[in-house]
Amino acid sequence: MAQPLTPILWSRAQNPGGLFPNVQTMRAKYYTRFLLCSEEPGFADEYSGVVELNHGVDQVLEPKEIEAVLALNFQRDENEVELLNWSRIH
Repeated sequence: MAQPLTPILWSRAQNPGGLFPNVQTMRAKYYTRFLLCSEEPGFADEYSGVVELNHGVDQVLEPKEIEAVLALNFQRDENEVELLNWSRIH
């Protein structure tokens, strides 16, 4: 009888480095809402969605650090991003 795949897949997903050295474990995911300043003064675009960080799941970031990560991803200055909401997805 064939062995169920669920325990095997779960085990490999938790420690992929043994079998797949180029694969990293899943990182923390967050739901976020933020403003990104527009090129036009006095205007901003609002974004929302799921963000997955390359930081460890147990690492706590301050709002300014989160804004810096978002700014880097949008190739903007940190002062052009305003964090509205940031919550961990469990």
